[in-house]
Formats: sequence, structure tokens, C-alpha cells
Amino acid sequence: MRAKKEESYVKIIIFFLGLMIGTIYANFLLVGQTVLLPYEWNFLGQISQFSKHEIAAYIILKRIKQCAGCVFLGLFIRPKIVLMGVSSLFGAFLGCFLSLGTMDKGFLGMIQCLFFLMPHYICYLLAFFCLNYLTTKKGKEEGNGKKWSRLILSAIFIFSGIMLEGYVNLDLVGLFCK
Repeated sequence: MRAKKEESYVKIIIFFLGLMIGTIYANFLLVGQTVLLPYEWNFLGQISQFSKHEIAAYIILKRIKQCAGCVFLGLFIRPKIVLMGVSSLFGAFLGCFLSLGTMDKGFLGMIQCLFFLMPHYICYLLAFFCLNYLTTKKGKEEGNGKKWSRLILSAIFIFSGIMLEGYVNLDLVGLFCK
């Protein structure tokens, strides 16, 4: 019981270390540089030169490559380590993104940045929790049928998140920026 609590604390600490690194990166290394946050995108100028399907195809292809890279790493490195790396990278991304929004528009900018992550990152977090459960002692003791069902469920969550990011999130950002 104690080892499981310590293991969950380590994962939370790794996430917050990534969050701090992203915040430090944004506050010290990106000061004075032009960084376009989603609410600053000009959909009539920059984004409208591409069709919605081209942007969605780019996002989908990029996310599929990232997922394939994580699966490839998981074959050669312990999956628990890969999930911790993904957790720290997500923390770094979130810290950088929220810091940039806060520096630009204060608290409203931070809320707007969180809004832009909502539809698809809910699916990504659910997939992360499904995969994380498989790396725990209880998850390793399950039968192969339950393991495969959890893997398929997490793949469905990831696929749903990619589709939401590619299509729904673009519409939400477009409505918000008009």
C-alpha cells in the first residue's frame, strides 16, 4: 500500500517538475519574443489560407507520429518510464502555455489557454489514466482480456482526442477569435 502511494506521489512530482520547467522556460527564455497564442491567431489572414481539412490532417498526422513514438519507446523502455516522460512533457507544455497566456492577458489569458485545451485533452487524460493503471501492480495482475480491453479503450480515447483536436477544437478557437 505504501509503495503504491509513493509511486503515485512520484508521478505527481514529475508532472509538477515539468510544469515548473515550462514556466521557467516561458518566463526567462521567451521574454521579448513573439509567440502567437491561439486567441491571437488571425483566422482571416494566417489560418484561412489553409483549408480546415488541411489543418486537421496536419494535426492528426502530427499526433499519430507522437503516439507511434511513445509506443516505439514503450517497446524498448519500461512503459512506466515512458508515461512519466509524457507526464513531465505535458506539465512543461502546460506551464509554458499558461505562463505565456498570463504574461499576455493576465488571469483572463490563463483561462483562455485552459479553454483551448478542453475538448481533446479530456480524452488524452482518460487514455493516460487507462495506460497508467496498466503499469500499476494491480493492473499487471489482471488477465490478458482485461489488459487488451484497457489498451483498446485507451486507443479509442486517443483517437477521439485526435479527432476532437483536429476538427472540434479548430471550430471552438475560430468562434472564440471572431
